[in-house]
Amino acid sequence: MHLRYNSDIDEIIGKIGEVEAWFCSPCPHYKIDEAILRYAKNLRVIVTPSTGVTHIDTDYCVAQQIQLRTLKGTDAVEKIFASSEFTFTLILAAVRNLYPALKGVARKEWREYEDRYRGLELNGRTLGVIGYGRIGRNISRYGRGFGMKLVAHDPYVHIPAEHGVTACDMDEVLERADVLALCVHLTSETRLMVNEKW
Repeated sequence: MHLRYNSDIDEIIGKIGEVEAWFCSPCPHYKIDEAILRYAKNLRVIVTPSTGVTHIDTDYCVAQQIQLRTLKGTDAVEKIFASSEFTFTLILAAVRNLYPALKGVARKEWREYEDRYRGLELNGRTLGVIGYGRIGRNISRYGRGFGMKLVAHDPYVHIPAEHGVTACDMDEVLERADVLALCVHLTSETRLMVNEKW
C-alpha cells in the first residue's frame, strides 16, 4: 500500500484491505479506529514512528489482534531531544511572558510596559516533574542548568539521587513545584491526573 502523507480516509479505506502491515503517520488528521480498521481484513501490525499512540484505537487493535509497534523503549528514541527541548521552550515562554512581550514589541512597546513583560526567573525556583522517563529526565537536566531545584514523581521509574532530583509522592511534587512539567503519555490512567483540584 502506497499512500501520500496526507491521504484522506477514503483513499486509505480503498487500499487498506490489501495490506498486512501499516507504517502510519505519527500525527494523522484522522484517528486510526474502527471506522478505518474494519476494512483492514488482513492487517497484522501497525507501526508508528512515535512513542505515543493517541492517534490509534489501541483497544480495537487488541480486540482484533493487530499488533502495535512504537519507538517507546527503543535505543533510537533516546537520541531524540525535540520533544524535550520544545517542552522546555514552552516553560520559558510561559514564565518569561514571551508571547505577550513579542506582541508588545510589535506595537513598539517596551520600557513603559517592562514590568508587565518581565515574568519570573527560573533560578532558585522548584521544577516539578511528573513522569521520569526520557522527556522527564531531559527536562530535569535542563532545569538544573537554569539553577532550579528539582522534585519528581514516577511510580514506575527509580529516580537516582545522583541526578540531583528529589523523589517525592505526587502530592508533594504538586505542593512544592513553582513550575510543573507533565511528562507522561495520555492513557486512561493518566487522564485528569492533574485537574482543577490543583
